[in-house]
Amino acid sequence: MARSKAATGKSSLRRELSSLRGYVQLIDKEIINLISARQELTDTLGLVKAAANLPIRNKRLEQKFYTVRKTWAKRSKVDQKLVREIFELVLLSSVARQAKARRR
Repeated sequence: MARSKAATGKSSLRRELSSLRGYVQLIDKEIINLISARQELTDTLGLVKAAANLPIRNKRLEQKFYTVRKTWAKRSKVDQKLVREIFELVLLSSVARQAKARRR
């Protein structure tokens, strides 16, 4: 029995959705890989700061950090609030990792 145009259209849309979701998953995996690489660098930064007897946090640099990322978000047409919230979590994680490394 021949499939109706509607059934064929729905099947095609399902395949397209599946394909798009696959691409989203690849991007998510890459984001996680980049976070992992960033955390490794953060750990090294923490060791260098400790060796130089520098504080973990530098409010002036943190403000510049957020300003730069806001600019990048704006240029990329990404929600600036979303970027701020993401990088607040990233920075908090970095601070926590560096503090933990100092306690070892």
